[in-house]
Amino acid sequence: MSRVLQPGGATRIEVNGKSPHAVGVLVDWENPAADLDVTALLCDAQGKVLSNAHFIYWSAPDGPDRSAFIRSVGVGAPTRRGGRGQFLVNLEDLDAGVIRIFVALSTVAAGHSIGSGGAFRVRLVSLDDGWEIASFGPVAGSQTDYCLVLGALVRGPAGWDFHVVAQPHPHGLNGLVRAHGVNVQ
Repeated sequence: MSRVLQPGGATRIEVNGKSPHAVGVLVDWENPAADLDVTALLCDAQGKVLSNAHFIYWSAPDGPDRSAFIRSVGVGAPTRRGGRGQFLVNLEDLDAGVIRIFVALSTVAAGHSIGSGGAFRVRLVSLDDGWEIASFGPVAGSQTDYCLVLGALVRGPAGWDFHVVAQPHPHGLNGLVRAHGVNVQ
């Protein structure tokens, strides 16, 4: 049974007591016309990206070893399964130096806020069998925020956990990636 989480909550990433090989963080928002993007930062224990290639976003949709990538549904297009924005990761094949993965939702179009998408919902799903591990939302997006950290996957000695953050970053996506060590030109 899927666990319903609140901001600040966390859960072990497992299905029936076993860690899945791969998971997806699937994000849906109410307004399909909103131009929003899911991004991910693959970081070390200090929260810094291993390299600029470990920042995954619309223009660079996969990590350097292709064990993590994003997918999105085009603006206005219907979704059949999954979410409008998806972060997919093969946890077993991920670089051992990746300890934290931050997943964020940001605006793509100038002048649009996270609130342009309406309320959003996030689901953590095992890609091994499609089982929903956890979810949170709906959460209303703010009209004044341009980047929202949705959650973090965190590697620990006993496996991976998922932590719900659901907090805006005060300096948008540019500020978020700089704070995690991405060299932005």
